[in-house]
Amino acid sequence: MRFGDVDALRGFDLEVPAGKLTTLVGPSGCGKTSALRVAAGLERPDAGTVFIAGREVTTVAPAARNVAMVFQNYALFPHLSVAENIGFGLSVRRVKKEEISKRVFRAATLVGCEAQLRRLPRELSGGEQQRVALARALARDPDVFLLDEPLSNLDAQLREAMRVEILRIQGEVEGTMLYVTHDQFEALTLGERVVVMRDGTVAQQGDPEEIYNKPADLFVATFIGSPAMNVLRGRVADGDVVAAGVRIPLPAGVAIGSGSSGIVDIGIRPEDLRIAPHEGITARVESVQVAGSENHLTVSIGEERLVSRVPQGVRPSPGDEIRVLIDPGHIHLFDSATGLRLGGGKQTG
Repeated sequence: MRFGDVDALRGFDLEVPAGKLTTLVGPSGCGKTSALRVAAGLERPDAGTVFIAGREVTTVAPAARNVAMVFQNYALFPHLSVAENIGFGLSVRRVKKEEISKRVFRAATLVGCEAQLRRLPRELSGGEQQRVALARALARDPDVFLLDEPLSNLDAQLREAMRVEILRIQGEVEGTMLYVTHDQFEALTLGERVVVMRDGTVAQQGDPEEIYNKPADLFVATFIGSPAMNVLRGRVADGDVVAAGVRIPLPAGVAIGSGSSGIVDIGIRPEDLRIAPHEGITARVESVQVAGSENHLTVSIGEERLVSRVPQGVRPSPGDEIRVLIDPGHIHLFDSATGLRLGGGKQTG
């Protein structure tokens, strides 16, 4: 799908599991909202087909697709009560009043806003307005819920509370949900299936553990995770990976093709760069960031700078020399030319 000279979606192919919550995550401009709008019928793809609940809907109008959208800005009618906002879509479809009342109350009870049914949106907090928007979608009983960054306007505490509520609601109704977010933490904690997008294509899809522990390429590896994965440029020599003057045994199962230059990118998660009192590699502490229950150390090894995530009680001072360990079983290797994964990665048992 193109907008002028921009390919918003290129060869985009995605099947959303029924009854599951799938998150679409990626940087701004990667095409995740465009994908959601195509599913909703707000945009028509230049090629390909769209199926919802086994029915082709590529040319079907949005109102006839039986989908419900929850937007970033809530899109509530200011002059209508909470009950009227929740039941608006049903009223437009000429559903009987008794049925509307029943479905409105059931949806409001599910999201916990049944006590506000007579109030106007301006009398509600941001979190309460978001609950009303969710209730409006639930009242529709759609084949699929399409959520476009619905929590981005909320503060951190409310976002956390609403993530828990969305998981609870999805579990109760067993609804199929496609949830767009730019927040990789939100994508991992909400999604039973996570789809990472880049430049209009699917870079990788899988469960959260797979995405985090076995990223398909260097883009996914560095996009997912906070602090971001450390990356060192190195080379393969005599069964080892050599980088920053350090030799690390090549992980089992990694094959370097005969036509390869042997130049690789080595990924190390901050939690896998561990401090050891009397063994490992000498490193110099450059800075310490206190992050609540943990600390983030920026250390230098030669000319390279890396981040180590350590427990709260570990707090060396800038300028200190420490020793760090790199576990060969926890490194990630990527082809330096293509960025594709070569092997390695955290063992998950």
